[in-house]
Amino acid sequence: MVLLKKNDPRRKWRSFKRHAALLGKAVALASLITTLWYCCWLRGWHFSEDDKDIQIGATITTLGVAYSVLVSWILAASHEKYKEVVLAVLKQDKETFLLYRDERMLIAIHVLIGMVSVPLLSMMCMVAYRHALTGAMSVFSVSLVVVAFWLVITLIENPIQSEWFRERIPGDWLTVDIDEHFKLGKHSKK
Repeated sequence: MVLLKKNDPRRKWRSFKRHAALLGKAVALASLITTLWYCCWLRGWHFSEDDKDIQIGATITTLGVAYSVLVSWILAASHEKYKEVVLAVLKQDKETFLLYRDERMLIAIHVLIGMVSVPLLSMMCMVAYRHALTGAMSVFSVSLVVVAFWLVITLIENPIQSEWFRERIPGDWLTVDIDEHFKLGKHSKK
């Protein structure tokens, strides 16, 4: 197998396609959320305009700050794991690679992200916008950030999806049974 190097046009093209697809997914999902918001806005489904200042000032700001803190923490932790996997591959360190290969975010972290993301998006959608363009831009931009974060974190969390890794990882590293390798599970009787 030929390793594609950094300046290889094929690698650049592959990277462009992969990132364009990522951006396309994020834009498509944010557009879908914005379209759903618009359908609701046309029917007058939103909170009272009298409560708009409280809704924006307290709820959305609080959720936005909580989301920002959560995102920065998760992204930093995931990036550290990603760097460990890259170094393990570059150093041909099978043990370290296997330690991180199947590691994913705890389900509780996924739930926590959802517990902040869904109310944040919901509150953005329920603001009594006076103009459709203002509402659409607000809902779209927040949706795009939330969706893009989710897509990026899932990519970082599972680096083996990357062609760069698949080109450089020996095939047997991907098929090793982690439980057997680290002697986990039922212990044999002595």
